[in-house]
Amino acid sequence: MQRFAAPSGRMPILLVLVAGALNVFAFAPFGAWPLQILWTAILFWLVMRAPGARQAALFGWLYSFAATSAGVYWLYVSLHDIGGMPAWLTVLAIGLLTSGLGLLAGAATGGARWLQERAGCSPAVTLLLVLPATMMLAEWTRAWIFTGFPWLSSGYAHVAAPLAGFAPVIGIYGVSMAAAVVAATLVLLVTERSGSRRRPVGLLLLVALLFGTGQFLRAHAWTTPAGAPITVRLLQGNIAQEMKFDQAQLGATLGLYDALITQAPADLI
Repeated sequence: MQRFAAPSGRMPILLVLVAGALNVFAFAPFGAWPLQILWTAILFWLVMRAPGARQAALFGWLYSFAATSAGVYWLYVSLHDIGGMPAWLTVLAIGLLTSGLGLLAGAATGGARWLQERAGCSPAVTLLLVLPATMMLAEWTRAWIFTGFPWLSSGYAHVAAPLAGFAPVIGIYGVSMAAAVVAATLVLLVTERSGSRRRPVGLLLLVALLFGTGQFLRAHAWTTPAGAPITVRLLQGNIAQEMKFDQAQLGATLGLYDALITQAPADLI
């Protein structure tokens, strides 16, 4: 028996917003990658207990809106502090951007529940296959539609984690899907109330297999050096944004880079 009961009223809305906003701590510089799996599991749990596809889509949209809004705070600095856009217009522009991007996640969660109802998929199939696939497709679409905005794709939270080993094989969106499968197993483990121990054991083995394979792949050398090594130097002038396009500062900026370039020889600068 599986139970997908969750608090009623406004609590699910608040929970999904908090989970989405805190998702930012899974990425650099914080690097708490287990949080990405935890918050995704909470989203999946709420999606599965939603009464229908429409509310499931709402949960996905709210989660993405909160996660993206928390992760693109720097746009306020770029648009308001550097670009001089009024504060109210900056907040509105960022809100429209994150709301629009959230529609893709909403389509993913709502579409997964619609497919479950349409095809009669079991909760396990929906969680382990359908939801990870639709979420991965949403992230992939976000990376190219309207020129693309791949910022905060969930796979990037795992660049220093065991699942990173899958990146050379199935790409960053494959990592995202693997993390979603792990999150789905957590939901099933928590909601499972079966007399048989086979399914929980199988779920734990699936998690161990994903993490173990990822860690094994991380140890593999995917590239080999070709030819003689070269010396490379990377220059960063660290010019303040308010001075970057100031014509009065152009001479000083060029002089700074001239000094940096001639400071030491290198094959590639």
